Amino acid sequence: MPGEGDLVRLKKLLERESHLRGEAESMSAAALRGLQQKYAELVHANAQLDLFHRVATAANAATTPAEVFMAALETISRHFACPVGHVFLPDAHDPRVFVPSDWWQLADPAKYAEFRRETMAVTVMRGRGLVGRVVESRRPEWLLDVPVEAQFQRAAAAARCGLRGALAFPVISRGGVSAVLEFFADQPREPSRRQLETFAFIGIHLGRVADLLAAEAQMKEKDAELAHQLMEIQHLATLSAHDLQEPLRMVVSYLELLQRRFSGRLDPGADEYIAFATGGALRMKGLLGDFLTYARLWAPPSRHDTVSPQEIAQQVVARSSHRIRAAGAEVTVAPDLPLVRGERAELAELLDALFDNALKFRGDAPPVIALTWERRGPQAVFTLKDNGPGIDPKFHDNLFWLFRRLHREEDRGRGLGLAKSRRIVERHGGRIWVESSPGQGTAIRFTLPLASETRREPAPGTGSSPAAPAAGPDPLKD
Repeated sequence: MPGEGDLVRLKKLLERESHLRGEAESMSAAALRGLQQKYAELVHANAQLDLFHRVATAANAATTPAEVFMAALETISRHFACPVGHVFLPDAHDPRVFVPSDWWQLADPAKYAEFRRETMAVTVMRGRGLVGRVVESRRPEWLLDVPVEAQFQRAAAAARCGLRGALAFPVISRGGVSAVLEFFADQPREPSRRQLETFAFIGIHLGRVADLLAAEAQMKEKDAELAHQLMEIQHLATLSAHDLQEPLRMVVSYLELLQRRFSGRLDPGADEYIAFATGGALRMKGLLGDFLTYARLWAPPSRHDTVSPQEIAQQVVARSSHRIRAAGAEVTVAPDLPLVRGERAELAELLDALFDNALKFRGDAPPVIALTWERRGPQAVFTLKDNGPGIDPKFHDNLFWLFRRLHREEDRGRGLGLAKSRRIVERHGGRIWVESSPGQGTAIRFTLPLASETRREPAPGTGSSPAAPAAGPDPLKD
């Protein structure tokens, strides 16, 4: 039988076990309470993230600042069951003063009509009242119970309409506080720090979206104004060039009449002077014609269709066949040029100008000219390569500007060919550039939008033109 000492030890063991069990149960309860608290915090944080996501999604879908604020009013009012939401805006004449807007979210317009009338008569100064304090601090603020707030101007009207809790937060834009959104609940509410932080982030996001939309609207307005001015300039340039042609035509006609009637009958230098005057007038006539063509390229672009550069290039080569034979040139066009989106007449003018330059500005060897292409995403990159003397890179920037010529010889162009080419390519949404160096020939490259993934089959007869030797000075492009 166990002795008295054994019973004492057993009793102590039982007491220790009971104590340990109690400690374990206490620790388990504390851990459970901690987990429950953490879970509640996570649920609360998730609710705030969900609110931010909903407001941001609605605001991002807006197309005007008014839609941004109305989307925020509706989303926040629904999330917090707030029957009243409203936006205050800076006064147009004094940004220190905030005035009520016409942007409201009312669950029951009739019930809250008195509060709306009171609000529309309010003018808020910075630092005064709920909205004024928010403007000054640039942070959200929450009123637990509006009717007992002595500094709230609309407290009496709010009490009569059954409004209790109130929240206001600023919309922060580039220039500061661009709006204050206020919401009213029908029960007093105690805010949390996380909720106030969420509204601060919402205000920043709304400000960024509103800034972006305002900038886009301003850009569209400027674009429309620029397009109108451009149209007026284009119209004026066209009329001016057209009106100048008539007196110039008369000058040329009378100079030619003088040549026919008095050639050899006047002073020996008179014939030469008349020839100089006639040549100058004819060059001026050509310049006016080119200027008219260039001015028309600034008109709004016409509808683009599916166009075959293959066919256009073949027609350009066929029209230039006499010059090609005279120069002894070898001209090749890649047999697989793709279909592109564009205006056929303008693309024909583009290729005509580029082939003309390649034939006109050549070296001592017979010209070798090749038109090829490569795919670059949704665009085709075309390359017109010749074997001329090449162009110093320091002159590359001058090639595509109006009346920029690298030569002074009168029979070498008027400085409009590549300027028109640049304008045509840009009207088609592409770009044009030159790759060349002295002694290495010249490659004019330009991009055009592909019509589809389908490439056009080569047309019969595409190939080289006969060659014969020809000489020429440095390749100084139009």
